[in-house]
Amino acid sequence: MSLPFAGLWFRAQGLSGAEIGTLLAAPMLARVVTGPLLAVWADGFGRRRTPIALLGLAMAAGYGGAGLVEGVAAWAAFWFVGATAAAALIPLTDVLTLRLAAREGFSFSLPRGCGSAAFVAGNVGMGALLLAAPVDVIIVWVTLAALGVAAVAAFALPPEPVADGMALAGLERFHGLGRLLADPVFLTAIFAVGAVQAAHAFQYGFSAILWKTQGISEAVTGQLWAFGVGVEIALMWMFEPWRRRVGIGPWSLLMTGSAAAVLRWSAMAFAPPLWLLWPLQALHALTFAATFLAGCRSSNACRRPTARRRPRRSARCCRPDC
Repeated sequence: MSLPFAGLWFRAQGLSGAEIGTLLAAPMLARVVTGPLLAVWADGFGRRRTPIALLGLAMAAGYGGAGLVEGVAAWAAFWFVGATAAAALIPLTDVLTLRLAAREGFSFSLPRGCGSAAFVAGNVGMGALLLAAPVDVIIVWVTLAALGVAAVAAFALPPEPVADGMALAGLERFHGLGRLLADPVFLTAIFAVGAVQAAHAFQYGFSAILWKTQGISEAVTGQLWAFGVGVEIALMWMFEPWRRRVGIGPWSLLMTGSAAAVLRWSAMAFAPPLWLLWPLQALHALTFAATFLAGCRSSNACRRPTARRRPRRSARCCRPDC
């Protein structure tokens, strides 16, 4: 709900476009620092579900607090907490799912697609609800969802350990970051994927506002978002198993997603009519899902072994099916 409808809620509070953009961009920009720090913090626990539950509570406190205060500064502070916690939840749950998928032998794209299906249901439901309910229902929904994340993480997620042995202490957890920063292949992949993903920022923050000014209702906005994610689900459930069988690597996925991003956002810049928004939203399967999977595969395939002795470059795993 915070992606397509947050801008709509902030506009209802009387904020300008510049103020909305600043509030939404601040946690995204800070993620360069908060992302690695929260990841290192999460590695200090024995079980992966513990930091997920705690971040769910922080997300609920941030978004819920934003709905209780007044003023740009207060909204910015609480939204920063909620959005930062929400952003950190995604890679932590992805890591948990990737580890379970590797051990249990199922495809990562299947549960990831289930999450996208929940996204579709939430967007269609919220779009329909906003036709009759006040805009504050957005904050209520997001807060309750965050509390649900915390409860499910604490009581339903498997007790997957963070490490095979004892949890790393203190500064030892930062050593992995140093190895990543020294790896040009990893940094290049992260920059490339990040550039394509960052191109979605305006769509996430302002699509509901822009389409409403074009006469498109909140219900249709939810349907447009749901359609794009529906095509994303189809890519993950149908295309991804085939991709693994034929050996299409992360480079091809990234180039395809990048080309689709150039086409999608160039066309979106002309405020296209409703009939054209549907095929442009379908490109979400490439601009988001394809580049997301490319990032997962490339970081998995090109990470360095953790042995103390520096391996030869030829020893690194760079197969397309890693």
